[in-house]
Amino acid sequence: MGFDAGNAVEPLDFDFSAFVEDCKGTIPEPSQGALERFFDATREIGTQAGVAALEQASSASEVAGALATASEDVLDALTDKLVVAVADLCSGTPSLEQIQQLPFRVRQAFIDWLLGEITDPTKLNPASRDSLAHSNGAAGRI
Repeated sequence: MGFDAGNAVEPLDFDFSAFVEDCKGTIPEPSQGALERFFDATREIGTQAGVAALEQASSASEVAGALATASEDVLDALTDKLVVAVADLCSGTPSLEQIQQLPFRVRQAFIDWLLGEITDPTKLNPASRDSLAHSNGAAGRI
């Protein structure tokens, strides 16, 4: 079977209903512009907080790695700004207010999950992974 764009990735479904009443849905697939704004925002946040690894992050996995090594004090200072950047990336579904209602650890788990989903090629559906495996790196030659 060839490439099926409609089944290439899993939908970005979320369910906050354990903490936010009737709050579940699907995050719209982020546009290239939304991703660029997110990475610009995280670099700016990193600059303001003095987290060198965050300042230079150019992918969600690098952002996640930088956050994983940051101290708790730095994370507290970054959290509010990071949540705003994540809400923008989600295009309002869920809203900033809904994300802010989550307990801290749940909110951090949501952010980690989202960053993983948008950057991890192993999250592709099996048919998409098979298509990539058979491409012999053609995308890298474009």
